Amino acid sequence: MRWGRSLPSALAKIILPSIAIGSHTYTEPKEDRYDGILDVNSAQEILPTILQANYRTYAPLCIGDWSNEEGARFAPAMIASGVWGGAFDLQFAHERVDNEGKTIKSALERIGFRVRQNPLNAHFECHIEQCISTSSRSLIFRTIIA
Repeated sequence: MRWGRSLPSALAKIILPSIAIGSHTYTEPKEDRYDGILDVNSAQEILPTILQANYRTYAPLCIGDWSNEEGARFAPAMIASGVWGGAFDLQFAHERVDNEGKTIKSALERIGFRVRQNPLNAHFECHIEQCISTSSRSLIFRTIIA
């Protein structure tokens, strides 16, 4: 997960992990074009609004962007969120290899991303499901709070 500046909490003297809002910023090749992008863009609107309203939260807030959430480059999918959720350990995630033999860790380091594991108190995602193969071609919105 990539991290930006966290909003301070009202309980600044109590150290709590951040609450992340977001998902991922890339898309799947055939479906779900707006899935992760909606989540991250929503967070980019929510956090400044909270800050401008001088609302203080019990924990810091941040925008989260999960790496390899849809498994577009590295298998399996949901590696970054899987590390946070306890399905994978960080070393397992770092060692995943793409079709060119490059690891996730080396790909992240190549773009200057400091690889580390970040604790989160919770993750909030405003999720949209889209499927071009459904007969109704409708959009389904759901909120996921983990």
